[in-house]
Amino acid sequence: IRHPAEPLTLDGASPSGGFAFSPDARKIVGTGYRGQVTVHDTETGKRILDFKGHDRAGRVAAFAPDGRWFVTAGGDDTAKVWEARNGSERAVLRGHDGGILSVAVAPDGSRILTCGEDKTVRIWEANSGKQLLLSTDQPNPKTCRFSPDGKSFAVGYISQTATTWNSGDGTPRQQMSGPKDAICVRYSPDGGRLAVGYTDFTARVFDSETGEEQLCLRSHGEWVTDLIFSPDGKRLATVSRDRSLKIWDAESGRELLSIPCHDATYSLDGSSDGLL
Repeated sequence: IRHPAEPLTLDGASPSGGFAFSPDARKIVGTGYRGQVTVHDTETGKRILDFKGHDRAGRVAAFAPDGRWFVTAGGDDTAKVWEARNGSERAVLRGHDGGILSVAVAPDGSRILTCGEDKTVRIWEANSGKQLLLSTDQPNPKTCRFSPDGKSFAVGYISQTATTWNSGDGTPRQQMSGPKDAICVRYSPDGGRLAVGYTDFTARVFDSETGEEQLCLRSHGEWVTDLIFSPDGKRLATVSRDRSLKIWDAESGRELLSIPCHDATYSLDGSSDGLL
């Protein structure tokens, strides 16, 4: 997001369901279609860890805020927590009756948020794997994210728009006023805005408290599959099935940069210093 740069090729990386940066941007964890979990050094692109983490395809991953552990999830109905230094298993989150589609870690690292094909959203204790919250009133959830203060979470839905929820008791807070089929969501760093990507080829930015639409970004030629704000909240990056990465001014909605990708792209993450 901060400036164009030469892409880094990861040594031996398998086709992946999702990637996530460590907080210090020195590592990237990835999940593979055969259940492989890999961790790469971002300076050299070399593999640090490579192991079988799931019985079916891995889909998503997220690092803890302190970088000491990460969580992966996928088609085997489980999310698993791993030590970042050696890949040893810390906890297994069991309860979903279907593949897990999205995973997020609370800003303080105490909880893990998941949503799945069983049309549920769940919050877990990160250390023990104990389920803390189960929300079954979820029509086809596709993606989920904690707010920066951890007090709320957002869910995007196939067949519905995005909604924010109270992370303590699971009560709804605000429904965004956008179209149906919200497949990716991301809060701004200050929590005041929520960016949502849709199957109508747009990304939209909403006031997270009122649900009012502030921006509609139109340029992609296919679904907007993931997005992320820059650390200062001034820019927004989006990726799409149209094989492009775009950078936008998050205040005006002006497109600043468009970069071709080698294939349809479904996952996007950023480091604390603005690397994508």
